[in-house]
Amino acid sequence: MLDNFRAWRERRSAIREFLALQKVEAWEVAHSDTNPLLQAQASIAIGDHEAALRNWNHARIRYPSYVKAAPETLGVLLGLKLFDDAEAIMLEGKKHSPGDPKYTEGYALIAQRREDWAEAVARWQDARRKFPGSWKTYVNAARALNELERLSEAEKLLKQAISRFPGEVHCWWEYASLAEVKKDWEMARSLWCEVTERFEHVVGVIGQARAMMSLGQAEEAASFLMARHARFPHEPEVMLELARIAKLNAHIEQAPQQ
Repeated sequence: MLDNFRAWRERRSAIREFLALQKVEAWEVAHSDTNPLLQAQASIAIGDHEAALRNWNHARIRYPSYVKAAPETLGVLLGLKLFDDAEAIMLEGKKHSPGDPKYTEGYALIAQRREDWAEAVARWQDARRKFPGSWKTYVNAARALNELERLSEAEKLLKQAISRFPGEVHCWWEYASLAEVKKDWEMARSLWCEVTERFEHVVGVIGQARAMMSLGQAEEAASFLMARHARFPHEPEVMLELARIAKLNAHIEQAPQQ
């Protein structure tokens, strides 16, 4: 019996040593310039999917424990459209780390990237139930509902989102985008104004101008953008939108009168 106890203790010691070595290896890989997972991420960013796949396979085979937990893994797999592999890792993560939202949210995001909108709605609902403090579970679910043309449900969810997370720009941004989908241009203009004023974000300025144009206020939109250009002098989007408006106005003026 004493021998069995010694054998059990030695196995436990060996397991602890193995896990400690895994942690050391993971740290070394994560901070290495030759990290193949980061190289795969960089390759995806420049559109070189062949190199990305090669680096991913290297990382997967050489450092299996590291890639399962690395925050970059999901983005790499989604970029490569390896959805089944991504789901397997997220499901394993959900099982072993049920309190970590990245696995539950990642699982929902995979359905979204597959454009399986109904499944995405269901998965985001599950994620929202488990992690009610995450704005992503509201915004992404609303996007999926939008794709399913369930606009009233999406709006209800986004109202909840801006109520719960008033300091999160993505909630306001998504609500303004939904107003555009509904062609409620007055609401869209109001919400884009919130994005501008609350967050000093140039996308709010562009959205306000777009809403003005849709309301038939072309001259006001141009004047608005000119006035806001000084506020965002290093954002080319303002001048690009101004040029687009000028082109549209010129086209309208040149159109033959009926």
